[in-house]
Amino acid sequence: MSTICRILILMISLGTALPASAVLVGTNDWIDPIETANRSWFEISQVCTFSSPSFGSSRCEGALGSVDLTGYFWATEMQVMDLFVEMGVPEPGYSRFDLRDGLWPASVFDVFGFTSTGNPADRGVPGLREVRGFTRTAELLSNGNVFAQIAQIVDGGLELDGAFSRAESERRGDRFRFASVGGWFFKPVATVVPEPSTLSVILLSLFGVGIARLRQVEA
Repeated sequence: MSTICRILILMISLGTALPASAVLVGTNDWIDPIETANRSWFEISQVCTFSSPSFGSSRCEGALGSVDLTGYFWATEMQVMDLFVEMGVPEPGYSRFDLRDGLWPASVFDVFGFTSTGNPADRGVPGLREVRGFTRTAELLSNGNVFAQIAQIVDGGLELDGAFSRAESERRGDRFRFASVGGWFFKPVATVVPEPSTLSVILLSLFGVGIARLRQVEA
């Protein structure tokens, strides 16, 4: 391997290293919803701050089961819809299905790497894949119950392809859980800038390689 190749590999290795659970879309690192499946909306709200109405940021502190959410943000319905658009979904909306049997549903799983949280047996559709998660968007009722928005993408062929959100009611204290529903959590991916000393080593190395090549040509 040439010196130049080694230097290029070194430069690439200085980039951001993502954790095993990361699904990178654009400039955000998303936790795969399947990792937080089978947790209720109220359980999530104990780890990630919630205010009504659901505006502003919602930073998480602590673990949800075995998944450490510290530093992540609980996404609102609109933030998840923006994620869907970034992945190529044409028009996500409330209980809306678009472009049946299109290419975009499969790309969510095959290109971006999300894991299906659904069980095909639930709907009797072989090969069906879907990813579902609680968003932070919710309406807290006076009796302590909540209407929480679940955002999902379905890859199910001609009749089931879709990207949408739907409201699910949950009573405080019931810990209403779905084995096929996780949560939507993200954090911006930090851009790692090499330290001056590291950058100097790289530049000097490139300069040295250039001088060596010039001497070889002159010889």
